[in-house]
Amino acid sequence: MVVIGRRRHAAYGRVRIAKGKKVTVTVSQNLASNLRIRQDDKVKLVPLAGSDHEDRSGDLILLEVDTPAVVAAATFSPLEDSLNALESSEGGDEIAEEELMERFVTPYTQDRSNVLIKRGNVLTLRDDNGKKLDFMITHVDVAGGPETQENTAGTF
Repeated sequence: MVVIGRRRHAAYGRVRIAKGKKVTVTVSQNLASNLRIRQDDKVKLVPLAGSDHEDRSGDLILLEVDTPAVVAAATFSPLEDSLNALESSEGGDEIAEEELMERFVTPYTQDRSNVLIKRGNVLTLRDDNGKKLDFMITHVDVAGGPETQENTAGTF
């Protein structure tokens, strides 16, 4: 499913739809922040298979594919402000890249099946102690070929 938020920001996502007096859609906090939506904002849901295509630009290029591409590799870059806050909360010592990968990125990618990511997304990840660190997806390699779109996205 492609979720379209404010100002035509779009991303692949899994949503939970609750039907009652009012139809509500629940998305993850990371997806909501990347789409720049807040509680009670309206979103547009577009199924991938069989959607009508017209010329798209920007994030809406995601609508031109039937299934997300499979990601072979992605670069998770910690945001400097978030990293500085984490280091200061842990005594001020610099944290090695391997430790960041082990504490934050590896559990995020292994505990979930088919993680949906897009270059430029910001993810807030938590470790086992509840400490959080913000990462930006800076590079995505699609399995079976080089990057072909400006906004490369897919499943991990």
